[in-house]
Amino acid sequence: MFCTNCGKKSENNAEFCHNCGAKLENDTKGKAKKIPEKKTPPTPFEADILIYSQEWLRTNGFAVAALPYYDILIDQEGLYVLKLPKPFGRAAGIIIGFLVFRIIGAIIGAAIGFGIDRKKHQRVRSLWINSDHKLISEEYKRAIFLKIPKEKIKTSITMKGARSIKIVYNNEKVVLKRNKKERARLKSCLESI
Repeated sequence: MFCTNCGKKSENNAEFCHNCGAKLENDTKGKAKKIPEKKTPPTPFEADILIYSQEWLRTNGFAVAALPYYDILIDQEGLYVLKLPKPFGRAAGIIIGFLVFRIIGAIIGAAIGFGIDRKKHQRVRSLWINSDHKLISEEYKRAIFLKIPKEKIKTSITMKGARSIKIVYNNEKVVLKRNKKERARLKSCLESI
């Protein structure tokens, strides 16, 4: 008996080809037939979100660069704080710029590195959200840093200052900051829940 996938000879009563691993089916002529695997088409992912807010910075501790950034996603089930990969472009830019051109070089290097980090974050985000801020997959679940159920959102989040929010939930305390406009947009969404 021969495998129809790779053509190698297999034993007459074998279920799988010993060479390529394809599933075999005996026909009346003694030749093995490859059984096609049933593939179900992927179902389109659809999810309504109330808000998706990008590039929040955690404010505990002092550091010039290489701080992780966070995104905030609120949907019908709750609030998710998503931790993006730690950026190193800005840190590398500062160090290289400082070594080559001192203070001005460090500033220029930080700006260039920041652009590199933003592109990296956009590539990561593109796995789960499109340019219209619509969720396209559940990949965001791999980046969840903190998940708060809808009924606990109002008691877990407080506005702090003009640019920051404080999130306290399940022994986790996070203070995130962003510009006034984005904080106001998030506050408005939270009030409507």
